Amino acid sequence: MIADRLCGAVADPIIRNAQERRQLHAIATWLEAKGYIRLGQDKTIRVREMPAGTFGFRVNVPVK
Repeated sequence: MIADRLCGAVADPIIRNAQERRQLHAIATWLEAKGYIRLGQDKTIRVREMPAGTFGFRVNVPVK
C-alpha cells in the first residue's frame, strides 16, 4: 500500500510532464503546418505585441 502511493507520487508528475510535452508538440506541429511561426521561449513579449501569424507557449496574459 505504501509502495503504491510512493510509486504513484513519483510517477504522476513524470507522466503529466511527458503528456504535456506531447500535447505542446502536437499543437506546435499543427500550427506550423498552417503557416504560424513559433516565437522562441527566450523572447519576452506581451501578447498584444506579438506579430500576426505567430504563437508561443507559456505567454503571460494580463487580465484586468
